[in-house]
Amino acid sequence: MSTFRALPNGIIVNCYNIIGTNINVYEAFEPSSYHGDHSSIQTFNNSVYGKVASRRTGIYENNKNEAVQYILDAFPHLETLEYGINESMGRIETINE
Repeated sequence: MSTFRALPNGIIVNCYNIIGTNINVYEAFEPSSYHGDHSSIQTFNNSVYGKVASRRTGIYENNKNEAVQYILDAFPHLETLEYGINESMGRIETINE
């Protein structure tokens, strides 16, 4: 099951559980297109969104940090938990949340 939170700036943060595990994953997406500036895209409500951390423009480290901040903005309870940042994917992962 997924939980979506929309931020006022149009960012959508998706939280989902990896099936068969106790791991929750949080990822931030922004409006995009099939030919946009993201290497990872997804559709939500028939609209195309690109993963913030997968932008083909800008500095990857900055994009990843921005994605993590959006996730924390959408799910502030994460700041009270132990979580890991998947450096290669620009997402937050929690265990036994």
